[in-house]
Amino acid sequence: MSAGFDRVRGLQHAMDQGRQRRLVRLGFRPDEAAALSALHTRNVM
Repeated sequence: MSAGFDRVRGLQHAMDQGRQRRLVRLGFRPDEAAALSALHTRNVM
């Protein structure tokens, strides 16, 4: 795989972790936060 692909995957993972942390902070259980974060779709411009 190319370095660019690896960096995009790393960014996606970091964004997923950030979403989960924010959801937990809002009161969701970690398993609920993970499930909700998995529903996220990228913005298409």
